[in-house]
Amino acid sequence: MLYPCLSVVAAQTACFTYCQFKKDNSYIDVLWSLSFLLPNACIIGAKLAVGQPIDARTWAINACLAVWAVRLAWHIGVRHTEEDYRYVSLRQRMSTRGQTCYYINAFFFIFMLQAGLSLVVNFTVMRVTATSSIQTFVTNGGALKLAWSDYVGFGLFAIGLLFEIVGDNQLTNHIANEDPNKGKFCKTGLWKYSRHPNYFGENLLWWGLFVVALGVPKGYVTVFSPIVITLLLRFVSGVPLLERKARKHAEWPLYEA
Repeated sequence: MLYPCLSVVAAQTACFTYCQFKKDNSYIDVLWSLSFLLPNACIIGAKLAVGQPIDARTWAINACLAVWAVRLAWHIGVRHTEEDYRYVSLRQRMSTRGQTCYYINAFFFIFMLQAGLSLVVNFTVMRVTATSSIQTFVTNGGALKLAWSDYVGFGLFAIGLLFEIVGDNQLTNHIANEDPNKGKFCKTGLWKYSRHPNYFGENLLWWGLFVVALGVPKGYVTVFSPIVITLLLRFVSGVPLLERKARKHAEWPLYEA
């Protein structure tokens, strides 16, 4: 697992260099999902190099990961216009002791921290990629016999991804709507039932991939991966940051109620 992990560190180091040249650390958000593809590609490449067959579960879970990664990177990238306020705040705080201290702090506490977190969350898929065996799939008359965990897991992933895509699109349309009576916060579609349907979808799809991992040896040990992403989105970098900003708006009390 050393080289797969180093691939993420290398990618984040390159991103750090680019972001300092552009004076905009927000590009790391585009790289976030794409960095999940690198270690799995390294593992698959190593298997192919020694002639080890790649089973259908491995291809399927990596296809799911690729769809999620590219869609999320595109969604974030096309909206990017300037450095996000979170990174502006971090830049100001990290620069108080000089530019050298800023570079050191930014490298380790933004870029390397995200590298570590991506590996932790990605460990579920990496475990499947590394340990899923061709013998776990049996071809019978051209049909694949999957374990129950594969059906359930990929089903949960699909539902979660759909929630994320639809939620993001509905929010984008709400923001683009020029109707002065639309209100600050989106309250239609999935947003009528959840304050953060896109985050719900993100959590669900990672739990789905964990269920798929139950079909490989000791796949259950990767349960920390969906737990970490759930805690991050609910209590650290997702919901709290958005709602802290939203609470400053006059409509928030009514929306929260």
